[in-house]
Amino acid sequence: MNRVIGAVAATFIAMGSLALTPGTASAWCVPNRGSYPQDLWTGWLRSGIYPGQQVSIQAGVREYWPYVSNTSVVSAWTMLDDTTGNHNYAQIGWWAPDKNNEHFAVCQSKCMFIEISSNGVSTHIDRHDLLQPTDATTYYLTSYLPASQTMVFYYNGNLLWQSYAISWAPNRFNALAETHNYADQMPGAVQSHHYFYNSQYYDGSQWRDLNWDGQVTPYNSNSYYFGAAEVPDVHHNVEVWDGGCPGT
Repeated sequence: MNRVIGAVAATFIAMGSLALTPGTASAWCVPNRGSYPQDLWTGWLRSGIYPGQQVSIQAGVREYWPYVSNTSVVSAWTMLDDTTGNHNYAQIGWWAPDKNNEHFAVCQSKCMFIEISSNGVSTHIDRHDLLQPTDATTYYLTSYLPASQTMVFYYNGNLLWQSYAISWAPNRFNALAETHNYADQMPGAVQSHHYFYNSQYYDGSQWRDLNWDGQVTPYNSNSYYFGAAEVPDVHHNVEVWDGGCPGT
């Protein structure tokens, strides 16, 4: 572990001690929408360009066990991406594939995953052995190291993988939940939201709450079905939910 990576890990562990613990988020349900394959997201985005700087995104993501439709997958993660390129992104989080999804053989019904894509060519890692219990909080961090032009991925403060050199630099920070079919359940329910705790980004000099200045962009593929909101007066906690699931 080099000195730069070690510094990120130390900050990451310290931030982990700040986790909140609201009510249960494990309100699994079938949202009763017809099957219509489409990539769908809800959560937070923040743009930022810091040339030549190490940048990072971290969050304590609530582990969830959603309903997943045939062949689909549901996930929640932190990500750095390059909006000027062709499918340039790096992400770490949990995901839950359906039993007929190609990732089920390794991932089983839920696992931790890492994925990086450069110009549409991707590398994917599934780790079922790192699965955490439902409603646990797992800290996921994605960081870009400009000196080596690599991405590093942390899981609860532990370095899991450092990527090969990439040809792009990130310009956006993401804390999002994702589905791939309208029949899937977006993590969370109306009365029991799914949470991203302590969502923060590193801009090369300091860690900041993701929405410290009110400039975060709430992102929602379909606000009729899904929701995303900031926990009132807590600029680093975002909650998401599926409007088709009432929860308890």
